[in-house]
Amino acid sequence: MQAKLIVFGAGASILALSIVAVVAFFITKDAISDSVINGLSAVATTQRQQINSMFANYEEDLDSVANDTQVRQSLRHIIATNDHVDRFVLNQTLTDRATVEKTGESFDIQDTFGQILASSEPGHIGKSPYDPTEEGFVIKTGTSDENGSESEIRLSAPITFDGRIIGYVTLHHDFSDLDQIVTRYIGRRDTGETLVVTRNSDGELHFVTPLRFNEGGDFYRPIDTTDSNRLEVRSMSTVSMIETDLVDYRGKRVFGVHHYIEAADIGLVVKIDEAEALSRLDSLGRGLVLTILLVSIVIGLFAIFVARHLIEPITQLTQAADRFSRGELGTRIAVVSTDEIGTLSHTFNNMAGSIQSANTELESRVDERTSDLRRSNQDLEQFAYVASHDLQEPLRMVSSYTQLLSRRYTGKLDHDADEFIGFAVDGAKRMQTLINDLLTYSRAGRSDGQYSEYDARDIVDEAVGNLESRIESSDAELRIGNLPTLVADHQQLVSIFQNLISNSIKYRSASRTPIIEVSSERVGNAWRFAVRDNGIGIDPAFTDRIFTIFQRLHGREEYQGTGIGLAVVKKLIERTGGSIWVESEPDEGSTFFFTVIDRQSDTDVGETNERTNFRAAS
Repeated sequence: MQAKLIVFGAGASILALSIVAVVAFFITKDAISDSVINGLSAVATTQRQQINSMFANYEEDLDSVANDTQVRQSLRHIIATNDHVDRFVLNQTLTDRATVEKTGESFDIQDTFGQILASSEPGHIGKSPYDPTEEGFVIKTGTSDENGSESEIRLSAPITFDGRIIGYVTLHHDFSDLDQIVTRYIGRRDTGETLVVTRNSDGELHFVTPLRFNEGGDFYRPIDTTDSNRLEVRSMSTVSMIETDLVDYRGKRVFGVHHYIEAADIGLVVKIDEAEALSRLDSLGRGLVLTILLVSIVIGLFAIFVARHLIEPITQLTQAADRFSRGELGTRIAVVSTDEIGTLSHTFNNMAGSIQSANTELESRVDERTSDLRRSNQDLEQFAYVASHDLQEPLRMVSSYTQLLSRRYTGKLDHDADEFIGFAVDGAKRMQTLINDLLTYSRAGRSDGQYSEYDARDIVDEAVGNLESRIESSDAELRIGNLPTLVADHQQLVSIFQNLISNSIKYRSASRTPIIEVSSERVGNAWRFAVRDNGIGIDPAFTDRIFTIFQRLHGREEYQGTGIGLAVVKKLIERTGGSIWVESEPDEGSTFFFTVIDRQSDTDVGETNERTNFRAAS
């Protein structure tokens, strides 16, 4: 009980604390995740606004050139006259527009035939390598062998005069402004990063801005679009989303927010590694585990304290009750407290004392009545013996004179007189037989109390030897199985087997050869023997009657005897603590079962006699 209480208390506390810890852990995880996501969302929103603002500024610069009156007139005049003065003026105008606080910005003007006529970059004059009629911003990424990076942002607009297009102006810009926006990592911890992704004419995805972690050269390779769990791939969808179960270009799980900027067909990604985002959970987890261990130790110590002061007295009370139930009526409990357990212990002591007193008185009465009953049984047995013995003398006199009358006067008197004399002689003989059987029954069970170890097979063989002539005359077949060695009264056991086998021979069937089987089986602390025959059988309604003295199921003309045999067997078996019964079907045979207590030792003769006498008295 003490161990159960300790285990239950510690287990319940650990379970409760574990549940609380798990709930707190996941609540904290959700809170941290929400905080991180909110921070990423704020950064992503700010950077998207900055990029949109940057593109709007580019559009304003382009519109200012496309709508400049001097630019339009100079372009019209160049187209008409190819005047080099107008070309110089136009080049100077574009150079002035590109260099006024516009790092990395340049302008090209071309005619409708694809010839660049003027540019802020002299190297651009000539055939145009791009199509100025492409709508919106054009993001170009790549490198050349000689000039390094060819990446740029390009935007074109038509130049009109009198409602018709006379040429195009194109703004070129490098990624410096965009890089400045996305590479500000302040406040984004060790793994925070912003990515910008674009799609080229072949449908391949590329990074536009530098990567914070580019050890594997991912910036220079197309993005694998077959992996739908890549955050960069998801960013090119037309839906802005918060993602918490994706990986980045390094294959690490990340928290991320992505926006699609339709004006430039680019995806903006703001992300942070999941491991870093949830790093605070590690210290929280260690703290929760330590708390659980400390609280469990405290609860365990408390459970031990409670067990010692509560469970031990209950255990003592339980053990005392168990000893008392096994017959140790002198068992008492030391009362050391005044609480409910102390009261219960005091009540137990009072109850035990009362039961012990009552038991002592009851044993005294039982011993007295047992002694009286034993004396009564002995007197009855002595009376039966004396009565049957004393009746022998007058009965012999009556029998002798009736036989003398039969010899002298049979045939000399009339027929009735001969019949009456015959009745008197037969009655005297039957009376003598009954008295002898009564004497035998009164002597049955008398033993000197000496039990020895015998082989049951030897005992059966001795009984069979005593019945040898009857077995031969009836042509009976005996089948004796494996029989045990047991401690018993030799003569009584011989008498039991002899009576049962004799009974089977006596009530054999006239239509078949008698077969008698003897077998045994271990049942608990006793041996159960069976004597089975194929005789005439017994009606189940009379199976109890056959063990009563002088009770017969057949007339004297059919079968001889007085009905004493089975009564004697029953008395012998019950005297030794066993029992006997029969199972039978008419004309199918009978099986007599009886049990013999397996006495493991016969050294305590006095105890055996006492037990036998007590059973007899009962």
